[in-house]
Amino acid sequence: MSRLHHTGHEARLFSAFDNAGLVAQVPTVFVDCGPDANAHPVLPLRGFLKCLEASNKLNLVLTASPATYAEFWDKYRPHRPKHPCFTLRTDQELAACVPILLHADEGQTLKKKQLMILQFQPLFGAGSSRASGLNYTGSSLTSRFLYSVMAARVYSKSKSETLLNLTEHFANELASLCADGIVLGGRCYWLIPIGMKGDWPALCKLGQLTRHFLRNKSGEGKMVGICHMCKAGQRDQAWHITDEQHMDTLHQDAGVPWTTPSPFTRIIPQDPDKKPEFYRVDLFHTLHKGVFGDVAANAVVNVMDFDLMGEGSVPVKLGVIFEDLQKYCYDQSLQLHMSWFKGADTTSLCLYLESKYLTLIADNPEHEHKGYFCNILETLKAANVPGFDVF
Repeated sequence: MSRLHHTGHEARLFSAFDNAGLVAQVPTVFVDCGPDANAHPVLPLRGFLKCLEASNKLNLVLTASPATYAEFWDKYRPHRPKHPCFTLRTDQELAACVPILLHADEGQTLKKKQLMILQFQPLFGAGSSRASGLNYTGSSLTSRFLYSVMAARVYSKSKSETLLNLTEHFANELASLCADGIVLGGRCYWLIPIGMKGDWPALCKLGQLTRHFLRNKSGEGKMVGICHMCKAGQRDQAWHITDEQHMDTLHQDAGVPWTTPSPFTRIIPQDPDKKPEFYRVDLFHTLHKGVFGDVAANAVVNVMDFDLMGEGSVPVKLGVIFEDLQKYCYDQSLQLHMSWFKGADTTSLCLYLESKYLTLIADNPEHEHKGYFCNILETLKAANVPGFDVF
């Protein structure tokens, strides 16, 4: 594998796996997605699950016990009381209902071409490095299961219908597994999609959202709004005011964030009162590559502006901070410099800055801007709340 990568022959990887007998026998079918993709390949869900059964790998999808599934649905019911699974399935059958998340990502090929990826992921797994029960530990090949990919040149601009046709095939397969189930290992299981996650551009396309992060406008013109779950960004509905009363107002009578519901919205069974919430917030880009990154950057700038770690030019100050950061990450076994995950630096930097501000405030108890520093510290603590740092 290393040789193929270094010699630029990555395309031969599949053949290498096949020759070694390491290729899963998942059937491939071709579906009609329109004139530009009338024979588009997908990995059918039922065929994939039957392949796992034949390979004695069902544990990759059936990642929890019946008791855990039953407990999950009992806790989920108050949040989505009108979800069809609670009327279609008995309490005994709910113990065989597997909650899954759909995942979409508009990534890049090795040649830097845009590519839409569609896959699903069981909600339960082996945990993460800092929390149990989540599905982040281990290779993504064993926790996120591919349905299909589509090159952007096939669905870009005026050809968006091609991508929507692909999602309709995906949605129909999911709806069938949700309604009819599948017999695996002698027992019938139902796969229940409870949401879709992914990067914002993918969610906007696949959800056919009309309210999203690209619609932030001010002044004249129609202010559609920037949030698919509330009225934030619409006229006289400021998105940056976050007190509880204003947030409640934003969520009242928000309406649906689409003109035409997408296949996922239209076909997959879900709580009719909560359909916009099927599209989950993109925590990674909103927080790690967004708010938390800005918080960390501003916290570093304040350390330099107030000479809290010594005087000198900007490069000198940054050098001192970076050297201290490296030592902290080494001592705490934290990742630095992007490793496999491009958001790891934000997590490591926020943890470092929380520790550093605690020390700086203690060392400068009479500083005239102590209150300001304390506000920064509280913001960093919020960014480091367990749950956010699992990413």
